[in-house]
Amino acid sequence: MSHPQFDVDKAFDSQPMNADQLADSAEVRAAAKILAHMILAHVPGSSQRSVALRKLQDVTVWSNKALAENPPRDELSSDTGA
Repeated sequence: MSHPQFDVDKAFDSQPMNADQLADSAEVRAAAKILAHMILAHVPGSSQRSVALRKLQDVTVWSNKALAENPPRDELSSDTGA
């Protein structure tokens, strides 16, 4: 059941990914891990560092959601800015 302003099913159901999307997701996660290690190595332990790491985790989650819910890059039209 959906609400006109919020699609509950789309928001909370798992979306399958094809092989290309899975590969892209792995690259995004790998890059996020590198940045997380850099933050841990160079940024002093603090509430700000914790926020930075949480935001990086958010970026990874939302990137994966975007990959799963949107057409692969080769299917995007040229006017999307991608």
